[in-house]
Amino acid sequence: MRLTRGPLDHRRNPHVFMRWKEHFLVPDHRITAIQGASFAGFYYICLDSRTGAILGFYYHQSSEMFQSLHMRHVPARTSGTWEFM
Repeated sequence: MRLTRGPLDHRRNPHVFMRWKEHFLVPDHRITAIQGASFAGFYYICLDSRTGAILGFYYHQSSEMFQSLHMRHVPARTSGTWEFM
């Protein structure tokens, strides 16, 4: 697979792979720790550009295994909206 800059050809490769890192909570960005939760790990994410669905898995060496994130786009006549599944 070649990495290129510029427009992505969604017909040839509809999946975009990313690694997401949490830095703070919304709406209070001043919260730096939550009992039983961790910001130390990463989400490994796959975006399906055909459907807008996002599938991800959280990883940190001391966290419970196979924590997953599933989101899909919810069409609306206003700004973009996401719904957790």
